[in-house]
Amino acid sequence: MSGFIYVMSNASFNDNLVKIGKSTRDPSRHRVIELRTTGVPGEFSVEYYALVENEDWLEIAVHKFLSKYRYKPDREFFEISIPKAIDAIKSVAGSSIEHEKLYYKDPEEVQKERERREEEEKQKEQKEAEEKEPADARSLIKSIEKLDISEDTLLELAEFRMELQYGSLEPMDLDYLRFLYRRLMRQYNI
Repeated sequence: MSGFIYVMSNASFNDNLVKIGKSTRDPSRHRVIELRTTGVPGEFSVEYYALVENEDWLEIAVHKFLSKYRYKPDREFFEISIPKAIDAIKSVAGSSIEHEKLYYKDPEEVQKERERREEEEKQKEQKEAEEKEPADARSLIKSIEKLDISEDTLLELAEFRMELQYGSLEPMDLDYLRFLYRRLMRQYNI
């Protein structure tokens, strides 16, 4: 009969203390709930599980394999990193793994994912802002003038208006107007 062997962590424990156990039911749905007791300050998180042919044998074998990391002889806790615990299960289980599920994410991977998501959000916001901003110089100048801006900025806009009127506005000037517009929109939280 098949069953599960799992690796769980608990935020209230140190980073390298994991629980390696077995269950006849899906640990991500059942065992994690069964472990919610008043004796443990935080909830357990399933980091990995494998459906195997003989979970009883595999649990004993993995516990023996990791015996030097065992927290206490009568407990299923090991002072080992999550990746090492997962690797130990895979090494001992070999081809007896029928199905496995990995929940654990390396802290560096989590940080990279967060940075990627933040960059995507930043690009999305920038694109939305660009879609909202006026496209031509005349519209940009009018939009900026509507804001409560300094006299220096008003003088700059007057120069741009004259250049626009006489057809001497350079592409670089239009880029600067876009920059000024964006900066002022951020400054005024618009």
